[in-house]
Amino acid sequence: MEGNARRTCLLALGGLTEVFVFAIRMAASLTVFCSSLLLPAVSMAGEPYIGAAAGYSTAHFNNEDLLHGGTYYPLVSRVSGASYRVFVGYSFSPYFGLEGGWLDAAHLRGKIAGFPIASSQSSFEGGRNTAHIHGISVDMVGTLPVTDQLSAFARAGVLASRRTSNTWYPVLYVTEDPPSPPVLVEFFSTPNRANLFEFGLGVQYKVNSRWSFKSEWQRLDASPYRMGNLDTFELAAVYTF
Repeated sequence: MEGNARRTCLLALGGLTEVFVFAIRMAASLTVFCSSLLLPAVSMAGEPYIGAAAGYSTAHFNNEDLLHGGTYYPLVSRVSGASYRVFVGYSFSPYFGLEGGWLDAAHLRGKIAGFPIASSQSSFEGGRNTAHIHGISVDMVGTLPVTDQLSAFARAGVLASRRTSNTWYPVLYVTEDPPSPPVLVEFFSTPNRANLFEFGLGVQYKVNSRWSFKSEWQRLDASPYRMGNLDTFELAAVYTF
């Protein structure tokens, strides 16, 4: 009886050993299989990058309107000046990526010319016109490689922006000769915040595996600020991790 019990115990242990070895082999096989699936994905993983750009922006700024005697007089001037942008992005593949950045067009300046006011002997004196637009952007980026070093790209997204203006007009906005009757003038302001659609086109030259340079034209739809399109030409340096 003892011999039979011992043989039964050994057989049971042998069966457990076989099951344990089989489980180890299955785990090893699954590990190799999963590794064969994951390694290409890892090798195709995207690349994060950062960059900084400097450029020159121009727009036609329709600032506060002047209203006199039921007639509107648009106060339009061309503003232009330096702009700057810093950005971070992630390329999921050689053809597609996402990018976020900060735009600061802080030096847009122009001048509004004076003009006579109809049905009166008054005139608007004109003056300096300035605008400052800045905000945070989120964009999709599509890239088309041309050579190993050169590629073309397009960028489109939204800029959550804020506008401030330091527009200044000299002394009395309206002068009149003779001084009576008085001239009634009212100015209509523009909003200070808006989400603006933006897109850009450019080329990128890859110097080495880390550094590259971009040249880009960008258009920002600033119509909520009554500025029409804000066009920017910029040069950027990009570092890829």
